[in-house]
Amino acid sequence: MQRPVRHHALFIGEIVLVFGLGVYALDRGLIGGGFFYLFMSLAALIFALFYGVKGALVPVLAAAAGLYLVQGSEFAAFLSRHYLEASFLMGALIISGMVRSAMEARVVGAELSA
Repeated sequence: MQRPVRHHALFIGEIVLVFGLGVYALDRGLIGGGFFYLFMSLAALIFALFYGVKGALVPVLAAAAGLYLVQGSEFAAFLSRHYLEASFLMGALIISGMVRSAMEARVVGAELSA
């Protein structure tokens, strides 16, 4: 079943708003790099729990793109400093997204069989 276009536009709008505000705050010096990482991790986890696998991967790409735009050449150094945390976050996001997507597929299958 195809989801309406409005759903995708809302998802993209939420991603741009949340991660855009985070990157803006980092760029202006309102928050530090550590807090930015924690904020982005929490936001990505919430998106993964709400949208499934799509919500797990797109926020990570948005955060990485925003961080690269702000820090430029320091992006690789940031990732190397936070390698363990980033690996744990990716594992948690993928597991959360897969569980959410599997639950959604199970509900759809139960509705179709009823």
